[in-house]
Amino acid sequence: GSNRGLLLMYRFTDGWTESMGTGEASATLLGPASESYLGTGLGGGSDLDGDGREELAIGAVQYTSASSGEGAIFLVAGW
Repeated sequence: GSNRGLLLMYRFTDGWTESMGTGEASATLLGPASESYLGTGLGGGSDLDGDGREELAIGAVQYTSASSGEGAIFLVAGW
């Protein structure tokens, strides 16, 4: 669908290079629905579950489930 949003996540130790392609992503997250705009907000740096690893928060500002366009935040644990 259109405007779902796409987030490519990379893990690397040697640094970023311009030749890295989408096929080299460690994880690929596609927005949950059309017009959800996944990735419009990103946050991290907090260990929310106490496992010693930081979580990543990913916003989808127009995600809709029960109400129209209420938005959502998805958490990726221990990234």
